[in-house]
Amino acid sequence: MVCGKLFTPAATMPDKIDEKDPKEKLVAGLKASMDYCGQAFSKLTDANLPEMIPAFGGRQMTRMGVALVVTNDLIDHYAAMAVYLRMNGLLPPTAQKKP
Repeated sequence: MVCGKLFTPAATMPDKIDEKDPKEKLVAGLKASMDYCGQAFSKLTDANLPEMIPAFGGRQMTRMGVALVVTNDLIDHYAAMAVYLRMNGLLPPTAQKKP
């Protein structure tokens, strides 16, 4: 949703998925979502980062601000996942020793 705000017209959105879908479809949906955002981020340039674009609730934000919403959201989700893994006796990928 947020990556779709970076550029108008937005790229074609990936198919919607439901939490009851099989694991293969959920993983494919996650990969498609990351590819979608990758396409949007690949269009960012030094010249277009400060441009004002429609964001949330009719508010205007810079393209950079919207991009930061995406990256900060990913950081937040990874932090929650890392805490969950540690609570279950597992190390998150970034804490594992390199082979």
